[in-house]
Amino acid sequence: MHKVSFQPAGATIRVAAGKTVLEAATAAGVAIDAVCGGRGTCGKCRVIASGALEAPTHLERRGLAVDDLARGYRLACQAVVRGDVVVTVPEESRVTEVRILSEGGLQEAAHDPWVRRHTLTVPAPSLEEQASDLERLARAWRAAYGVALPPLGVR
Repeated sequence: MHKVSFQPAGATIRVAAGKTVLEAATAAGVAIDAVCGGRGTCGKCRVIASGALEAPTHLERRGLAVDDLARGYRLACQAVVRGDVVVTVPEESRVTEVRILSEGGLQEAAHDPWVRRHTLTVPAPSLEEQASDLERLARAWRAAYGVALPPLGVR
């Protein structure tokens, strides 16, 4: 078991070799932003790590600048623990506290939709009144609303 310490949180945990820094952080209760779920594609879990870690993966070499790698930057989801490690979680990689709106959200709002549903009964066709479906619809609309049927063309 290897010791992984997180700064500035001050948390320390022991993990087995082969665990990632992100897995250690999660176990220690240190929240690191990893929106890709630890697949190494978002680059949000950048940390500064020193100690016994495996060499940077191809995803880290592709996602981090050479000078950042030289300064100890790693992707927490890709950096694999091989011994004792000290990890500094920069501000931009920390998960900030989520606050739910608790006041000022209840306001009366007028409900006036642009579209309304109307039920219209159209007489069935018969042998005595042999009008087309469109003509029967236009008559029923005019009788119900007192205006001509709006255009039904498709654009």
